[in-house]
Amino acid sequence: MADAGLQAAREAPPCYHCGEDIPPGVDLHVEIGGEARAMCCPGCRAVATMITSSGLDTFYQQRTAYSERPVEQQFKLNDQYLVYDDPQTAAQFADMQSDGTVQARVLLGGITCAACTWLIEQTLAPIPGISSALVNLQQSRLDVAFDPAQIKLSEIFSRLESLGYRPRPFQVSTQVEQMRADYKRDLRRLGVAGFGMMQVGMYAIALHAGEIQGIQQQYEGLLRWVSLLVASFVVYYSAGTFFSTAWRHLKQSALVMDLPVALAIGLALLASAWATISGTGQVYFDSVVMFTFFLLLGRFLEARVRQRHTMTWFDAESTLPDAVSCRRDRQWQTVPRAQLVVGDTVLFPPGKPLPSMPS
Repeated sequence: MADAGLQAAREAPPCYHCGEDIPPGVDLHVEIGGEARAMCCPGCRAVATMITSSGLDTFYQQRTAYSERPVEQQFKLNDQYLVYDDPQTAAQFADMQSDGTVQARVLLGGITCAACTWLIEQTLAPIPGISSALVNLQQSRLDVAFDPAQIKLSEIFSRLESLGYRPRPFQVSTQVEQMRADYKRDLRRLGVAGFGMMQVGMYAIALHAGEIQGIQQQYEGLLRWVSLLVASFVVYYSAGTFFSTAWRHLKQSALVMDLPVALAIGLALLASAWATISGTGQVYFDSVVMFTFFLLLGRFLEARVRQRHTMTWFDAESTLPDAVSCRRDRQWQTVPRAQLVVGDTVLFPPGKPLPSMPS
């Protein structure tokens, strides 16, 4: 049997992207040229998907050699997460399942869109020992099931940190604290962008009026340089989140909407800076800060809606009773709500909240 398995492995086609052998148990495919092509790792699949989604399928017909295999991003184990390897500490946000796996709930800071959830799930899923990884964008929560004999919580936390996120044990008080911190941070970024938009807008009006009515060159240069300073600070402080998110996903061979946003802001700022330094051409500092402000405003409002939904969920959860009447062994017993399992019959009086299993 072993010889047959070895012979089958030798006859299996290599990775269509890099040409390396496909490890046993790996079943990753990308449709290229109307056929499902086998891939050896998530990195090759991500790169091949990016190539095909860009309409560059002919790359594989025209290449003269296999492409290099993407190097898996290395991470450093953070010592501060070793405390979560202690079973008593982990019991606050992780539960041992009947099959020996552990189901942990992790709060993630820095999640901004659905692309972040895709990146986290696709990064954790192929790691040996992790059986499932699901991200709830609304609650910024990661539910990960893993085998403690193969991987530790400290390693999972460190891998999440290497992606640019801030992992913490998921608890209601912790999530509320993080939502408040995120709200203050987003409000500061929005305020700086709004103030910068007003300032640069006034300078832009003066510059446009000067082009029509006439303005001395030294005053025009002064207004451009002041606009450059204000716009640069707005891009650094307020728009920095677009650049960091785009770079974080590029390192994982993933494309997100923040990439064209960062390119638009960066190129417009650089072109305007060059026009200011050389003293020729047009400047677009007002467009840069205005674009940044309205993008941040949209994300701020979206985040506020998610936070309100989360707080509503917390309020509903807090109204549930701690103990419920459950029918077991043909008689009604009062048991903690945390001990409810699928299939239990629960009794609830009229007008009382409906007991449910804890999330």
